[in-house]
Amino acid sequence: MMRWLLRSPAASDAIRWVLEGGMGPIEAHLRGAVGPTPAATILDVGCGSGRLSHVVTGAYLGLDVDERFLAYARHRYGHDGRCHFQRQTALTLPFPEAAFDHVLLLSVLHHLTEGEAAQTLEEVARVAKRQVLVMDLAPTTNLLGKLCYRLDQG
Repeated sequence: MMRWLLRSPAASDAIRWVLEGGMGPIEAHLRGAVGPTPAATILDVGCGSGRLSHVVTGAYLGLDVDERFLAYARHRYGHDGRCHFQRQTALTLPFPEAAFDHVLLLSVLHHLTEGEAAQTLEEVARVAKRQVLVMDLAPTTNLLGKLCYRLDQG
């Protein structure tokens, strides 16, 4: 049981919540940056477990490469028809230019090589109409940060 729990998206989320000092400041910053625009379209690249989908209003599409996290996100947040989740890398996004009002890239860049990060930033800038919000929050140099990274890797 404990082994399953530590490998689950919920456990990784809980540890990240502690590492990041709670989600309150991050959620407040996100609400302030995106605003309460019900008609806005939001793309969350590297959405993980979808934990920030409830913070924003408007149509939300979360992308991730880990099907475990996507299954969790669909189960927990995908019931209202506003939030959708799909498996996709950010290296080549299958969307036209300026397809989304806001693009979120939160705690993703530290998982990528320098070349992949540059390509990802180009892609999210291409599909963003208004803004790209980039925050890289996960510390990977301390023991808990390394544990989160290993949890994400399975």
